[in-house]
Amino acid sequence: IGGTKEVGTQSYFAVARLTTAGVLDNSFSGDGALYEGLGSGADEGNAVLVQSDGKIILVGSSEAAGDGLNDFALLRLNPNGTADTTFDGDGKVTTNILLRDTAVTAMLQPDGKIIAAGSTAYSADSCAVRYHPDGSLDTSFSGDGIEITSIVGASQDTATGMVVQPDGKIVVVGYSNANGNGNNDMLAVRYNANGGLDSTFGVGNGKYSINFGNTF
Repeated sequence: IGGTKEVGTQSYFAVARLTTAGVLDNSFSGDGALYEGLGSGADEGNAVLVQSDGKIILVGSSEAAGDGLNDFALLRLNPNGTADTTFDGDGKVTTNILLRDTAVTAMLQPDGKIIAAGSTAYSADSCAVRYHPDGSLDTSFSGDGIEITSIVGASQDTATGMVVQPDGKIVVVGYSNANGNGNNDMLAVRYNANGGLDSTFGVGNGKYSINFGNTF
């Protein structure tokens, strides 16, 4: 189980592991739970992934630089709860994209690469980032590892879910104020495996928003 722990005015990535009986697993971090900071600022855990080798990845956002501006953040732990130092040297990765970057969802590809998605620029655009298994940015994805997608003009967009298709294409779903009317619409974006928008999806530009007439 992954999320956020608040201690006073500070917040941290938090994770707990339960046995099949639904109690804390003491073989994980000594008591079944831990919380970890990525820097001097506040952290927020939003998603958790478990690799085939048992390693655990927490994904979210961090003010690691202490400047009050969130970055995409990942923390990888060994199965026993210790930091995985093969992941960027200390188990921690932060990625500054624009301003107020927040990873909300994540997926593992069959090749071990990690895709995180959420929003950037004060939630103005949907954003997806792909990492190599060692935590470095995968520059074969959109040229620099980062793909920023505006649905319509200056709308507010964010990704909340994702799936990787068998052909390697990546579908990101979430919500968007695409019509600028204050009501959020469902959104769907599909990327080719190299990070470019898939022109065979949506209305020829790889993206689609659905207006139900009410806030979603």
